[in-house]
Amino acid sequence: MVLFIISLVVGGLLVPMATQLEARQRNDAALQLEEIRQALYGYAVLFGELPCYTTEDDPSAAGYGEEDATCNPAGLAEDGKLPWKTLGLASGHDPWGAPRTATTDSWNGYWRYRVDLNYFDDFTLTTTPHLISTIDIKALNASTSVAGTPDLDLLTSSSEHPVALIYSTGANLVADGENASYETGASTYEGGNVSNLDRDGDGDEDEFDDVMIWLSRPYLLSKMVAAGRLP
Repeated sequence: MVLFIISLVVGGLLVPMATQLEARQRNDAALQLEEIRQALYGYAVLFGELPCYTTEDDPSAAGYGEEDATCNPAGLAEDGKLPWKTLGLASGHDPWGAPRTATTDSWNGYWRYRVDLNYFDDFTLTTTPHLISTIDIKALNASTSVAGTPDLDLLTSSSEHPVALIYSTGANLVADGENASYETGASTYEGGNVSNLDRDGDGDEDEFDDVMIWLSRPYLLSKMVAAGRLP
């Protein structure tokens, strides 16, 4: 009986502790994202461009964690990993990730990064609403979507696309949701899934836990103009 009571008490404590841990991790992720945002703005002010992503997967290589010399010439075909060393950041992974020590280690938990190629190379101020960027940010409308038929709300203007985005895959280390075909290994949607509505049949829409921010062209250019990088 005593052991039974103790197990009930311990079991009751585990749920609140897990909830507190998740809240702390998500808060840490938000703080890291803001640090990344400011580092990207600072990089643009210093060099007049945004860095490319990194694809070097060997932790012992000299360029590990640094931007690729050339972004994908085919355009916005896929994303890469955030070049944390190029940005002067302490690490490239989120609160759910762990440092890689070998080429065979997973990239799970590392920040994903996608940049408009027009802003990777040195760019100048333009009055064009946007160049060739096709990055759109959408959110799932849970109230109007049904499983297999997601209804997505556009969060960004169709005439002023973001110039870069950064996201974490969250606690489950999976890029859930409608992340489109640029995701490596994706089929129409990430992992071949067509909706993140109750994919496991548990009655909850709880699979989506990604955390993301994006950089807008107007705000980026305003930072650069204020710093004298652009006229």
